[in-house]
Amino acid sequence: MQVVRTGIVVKVGGSLYELPDLGARLRAWLKEAASTRILLVPGGGVVADVVRGLDARHRLGEEAAHWLALRALSLGAHLPPKEKRGLVLVDPPFEKENEYERLADGLHKAYRRFATGTYAVWYPVVPRPEAHDLPRKLKALAAQAGKPWLHATLSIGMPLARELGERPGLTASGMFVVNPPYTLKPAMAEALPQMLDLLARGAGHGQKLETGG
Repeated sequence: MQVVRTGIVVKVGGSLYELPDLGARLRAWLKEAASTRILLVPGGGVVADVVRGLDARHRLGEEAAHWLALRALSLGAHLPPKEKRGLVLVDPPFEKENEYERLADGLHKAYRRFATGTYAVWYPVVPRPEAHDLPRKLKALAAQAGKPWLHATLSIGMPLARELGERPGLTASGMFVVNPPYTLKPAMAEALPQMLDLLARGAGHGQKLETGG
């Protein structure tokens, strides 16, 4: 007679990821259910939200969106890469109110998992307190992790259209790089003034480059 062992599959919804004590809760629950075979399956969370947005805009279709989400979720299994080197480009939408906090928290977790990686964070320079505070937070995180950093900003200035009541669009942005290659600083020092000469269009234009760590 063949004995078939059964268990249960539990999906952890992506919305639960915001709970600061989620790990402790899951460990306590698994301990109570130790006699049962349990397979935990993580939900999509932010990754699934991104794929849903792509599906809504580009009409990927249910099946294509499903497999795209699964492939995106599997990326974490390949980090860190065997070569122990890699570039992670971070370009959040910054549309949600807590996006800046999520970014800082995500980088902190990434350092612990992929300490030798290079992280390049792009962000818009907009009139919001959290946007102006972001570089300070990233510098503090890099210092806490003992990582060198590079911070570059470029502002093309305010065009005349602003005075005419038209929306000028984004006029400034920044790039914060953790673990930058040693050639990046001289390359940026040469490129930023050239970019400014090409793109400057009004008062307030400028560029800045700083490093630390």
